[in-house]
Amino acid sequence: MIKWFEEIREEDFQLVGGKGANLAKMYQTGLNVPNGFVILSSSYDQYIEDNQLGKLINEIMAQDISIKEKSSQIQSRFNIDKTSEELIAQIKHGFALIESGRVAVRSSSTAEDLPGMSFAGQYSSYLNVTEEDLLEKVILCWQSLWHVRAMDYRDRQGITRDFSHGVVVQEMVNSHISGVVFTANPINGLRNQMVVNASWGLGEAIVSGEVNPDQYVVDRVTGEVIDEQIQDKLIQYRYGQEGIEKVELSREVSNITSLNKTQLERLLKVCDEAENYFGTPQDMEFAIDEEGVLYVVQSRDITTLYPIENLVHDGKLRPYMSASTVLLGVREPFTPLGFDLMSQMFPTIINVMTARKKKPLTNSFVAYSGQRIYVDMSYLLSNSLVAKQFANAFSGNDLPLKGVMLQLIEDYGRQLRKQGIRFKLPLGFVKYGLSITSKMRAIGKIPNSQRYDAMKLEGDRWFAKIVKDYERADTTEERLEFANKALVEAFKLSQVEAFYCIDVNNYIKIEKILKKHFGNTYKVETLAQSLPGCFTQTMTIRLNEYAKSCTVKGIEPSVDDPDFQDLVKDYGHRANIELDFGTVRWREDPTYLLDLVKSYMVDDMFERNLQDHKDKRQEAEDMIEEVAEKLSSIIGKNRAEKFRTYMINYRYGAAMREYPKSDIVRFIELARKSVQVIGQRLVEEGKLDYPEDVFYLRHDEIFRGVNLKELVIKAKEAYNKEMNRKSIPRMLLNNGHTYYSTTKVTPGANTLVGLPLSAGVYEGVIKVVYDPLNHTLKEGEIMVTESTNPSWTPLFATAGALIMEYGGPMSHGGIVAREYGIPAVVGISAAMDVLKDGQHVRVNGESGVIELLE
Repeated sequence: MIKWFEEIREEDFQLVGGKGANLAKMYQTGLNVPNGFVILSSSYDQYIEDNQLGKLINEIMAQDISIKEKSSQIQSRFNIDKTSEELIAQIKHGFALIESGRVAVRSSSTAEDLPGMSFAGQYSSYLNVTEEDLLEKVILCWQSLWHVRAMDYRDRQGITRDFSHGVVVQEMVNSHISGVVFTANPINGLRNQMVVNASWGLGEAIVSGEVNPDQYVVDRVTGEVIDEQIQDKLIQYRYGQEGIEKVELSREVSNITSLNKTQLERLLKVCDEAENYFGTPQDMEFAIDEEGVLYVVQSRDITTLYPIENLVHDGKLRPYMSASTVLLGVREPFTPLGFDLMSQMFPTIINVMTARKKKPLTNSFVAYSGQRIYVDMSYLLSNSLVAKQFANAFSGNDLPLKGVMLQLIEDYGRQLRKQGIRFKLPLGFVKYGLSITSKMRAIGKIPNSQRYDAMKLEGDRWFAKIVKDYERADTTEERLEFANKALVEAFKLSQVEAFYCIDVNNYIKIEKILKKHFGNTYKVETLAQSLPGCFTQTMTIRLNEYAKSCTVKGIEPSVDDPDFQDLVKDYGHRANIELDFGTVRWREDPTYLLDLVKSYMVDDMFERNLQDHKDKRQEAEDMIEEVAEKLSSIIGKNRAEKFRTYMINYRYGAAMREYPKSDIVRFIELARKSVQVIGQRLVEEGKLDYPEDVFYLRHDEIFRGVNLKELVIKAKEAYNKEMNRKSIPRMLLNNGHTYYSTTKVTPGANTLVGLPLSAGVYEGVIKVVYDPLNHTLKEGEIMVTESTNPSWTPLFATAGALIMEYGGPMSHGGIVAREYGIPAVVGISAAMDVLKDGQHVRVNGESGVIELLE
């Protein structure tokens, strides 16, 4: 029923829980950990069984009541009187062997201190416990498994069953100084920095937040104190008659440093030992007694650090850019096979654009970190001028990238330039430029009104060729090779199709002329509304028209309805996370489209959406005529007419811009179908449970064919864990340093300042949306998200405004926000955490300011 630290083995994790397991490991490895024992989770399970609480808890959890009420009802079922005599006897016997007669009683859940899920502060712990109140504290720890905060945390982490609760009973340290030490910097991610928070007395003052602790940042290599912030530590906790008591400190004591150099050096040594043992950066609690003896009282993985294990560590500083979010606009993780496929695209594009035939680039500079795609930027950032130009070029996709890149250059520019990597402009760029000139000339001769159809025909020709390759592929090797070829050809096609959309670049010139002659009277964003034939806008219109049709006919939207099947035929190749071919297409599961139609039917929203589309199209067309007429008297009729054509052509170009991505996804769907056959064969061979599982394997794992089911389980766990990650660093260095955004959010401020993305001012309530498939966005709410892609487009018809963490003027969110005429702001760091559902704000898409109104 209990086990001492020295008796606990690796296989006992489910009996002793995360905290107990970690303490036992450190105790046995020689770290100075106060001795103790764990009341096993099997004792908790036996208590539940003896008192017939299992069925009762399930019934309470199934009730339609608040989580607070559920928590209260369940906790009330635990009391000392129902505890077995045998367990009580073992606990008392164990306590008697602890010489000091004072212990800390800490929860140690089997759902705690797990990789990626710390559960820090979710369960209860008690200090300075004596024999008299020991059993009461054990029961309170069991109850804490059903605290509201613990239940909510488990729910958000997807843990709904198979968890239990151990309790650590550990000899108490009468701390003169206590604190927390991180073996890596949890704020900036640097693995070579130790961060220490310390204060006087017992650790309760720090844990409860009642004191601002001293903070020390120490270079783990040199031992140098990089930063030291000494606070006024006005209180401390110490032993009381019962439990612990709070004591006020004099000014003479409160504002002096709590740790000296020698103590910091000892902490540094302990950090090295603990991290070497566990193999991962640790978050440790420590105590120093009156004699100056240092104890470790707890350790867990730092679960918030962005992983860097898959980056190159070759002695050079290597900065990586998030291609997932910055270039592809994908916030979600990629499946393992999805990464393998997409990672081939980056070297292919470079090889094509640099006419590189000898020694072509491989995907060795592409990393799979945090289940997302990162590209090594060491080569480009070795030249500060090139780095700045690159930041400018891609700020259209992601506005905050420029500030992030400039900050990184300021921090590390000299080191990046002095480590033996030299940038040279590939001469192949010139050859590539010359090779596409004739193609651009040919497209330029096609009237703008005919280019869209011409581009579609071009895409159809390429697709017909790749279909023949698909039909020929048979073996596993051939099917995987086809998948790679399909994506490569898709991106080659997108380069060609981009020439058809060249007039979208008229945006900057149009904006310049409008401002020159009319000030702020006309907004270029108006021209981006209700674009003629825009693929994504047309989809939204057709969904609204279908919603109207269902309402008029008095029928429910149905997968079997021929009208709905027509929609799936045209848009079914798309998906919510469509650039990862490991994710389900709408053709396979059209639930998302059906739900959108149903949402448009609420209060006849389709009527307002369809009318809004017509009104905005008319507004754009009227603006063109009005501007041209006024310009005639300013710059002359011929030049005014030329500018009129310029604006019309911009609308054609902007309308076409979404189509190349649709073609890419069409090719990706074909690649997916090819690999699904491999998955089905592996199921038939008994190597996989489901055909879809093949996407959770790497390319080489499929060929080895060993332990595939186990590999899939691990890959799915990692994927699901990363799906919950809310913020993705734009830049990630192999020393762990993370750069998310240059926009600073001041706690307690009434405004947040980001970057303007789409003009207009809108006041409303916040709705944080993580997934377009599972959302409850209501008409007029302000959508807050990390980034968007075309699968999010229909939500823009519902949203009143948009706030994003990632994106730029030419990203999907920026383009569609302007098309729908809703204000948008980008670059609010951790917007999905800072802004809360129901919060009343005002979004200014012209200044980038978000006012918090309540």
